[in-house]
Amino acid sequence: MTQFESNPYAHPEDMLHDDAKTHGLAIGSLVCSLVCCIPFLGLLGALLGVFGVMAISRDPVRYKGKGMAIAGIIIGLIVGLVWLPGAYFGWKGVSYAMEIGQFVKNGIPSHVMAGGQGDYAKFLDGFVDKTLSEADATAYFTELEGRYGAIRSVSIDPQQQQQQAQPGQPEFDMDYIVTFADDSTHVMQAHIQVANPNATGWNDAFGYGLIRITVEDADAGDLTFP
Repeated sequence: MTQFESNPYAHPEDMLHDDAKTHGLAIGSLVCSLVCCIPFLGLLGALLGVFGVMAISRDPVRYKGKGMAIAGIIIGLIVGLVWLPGAYFGWKGVSYAMEIGQFVKNGIPSHVMAGGQGDYAKFLDGFVDKTLSEADATAYFTELEGRYGAIRSVSIDPQQQQQQAQPGQPEFDMDYIVTFADDSTHVMQAHIQVANPNATGWNDAFGYGLIRITVEDADAGDLTFP
């Protein structure tokens, strides 16, 4: 027997290892981890890598690629951790936009109706400025009622339904139609804040509410609060 012949005493595992196939989970792990442009695919790659290492460890004679699977785990975790903050802030941004939409559509009419019914605390709760007094609100609605009677309804002006805040602008205007007890209707312009213009960081950037409202009347004069 020469030195180039097979060793008859070699362990069968050593003799078959050269013919082992790279496990598909190891390949999938590395591929998923390297595709950085798809959110959460890196975490899937890391998970496949874990399963790949386990599968290869159970049958090292038939399969190889443990190093590839480990690389997939490491890269996948790095990519996944990079994506997680973006996903969180994206989700928070979408949720915040939905809150603003509900406030503009339903919240503002509800706050104004509450003021018309004498619930000044709820009315003032819709404003950004928390120093406004119930005495000022009482005077405002007393003057409104003296002119037109009680408020019957408040709804977004259909012509303004699609109006949105301009990108980068923390404030915008929205028109509403207010119907009073004397059957008159008037446009109420609401000046709305959708982001804190004085924010110093992400944590205090969120903050929406009314800045002021103006019931327009070309004949008797506009009534603005505050």
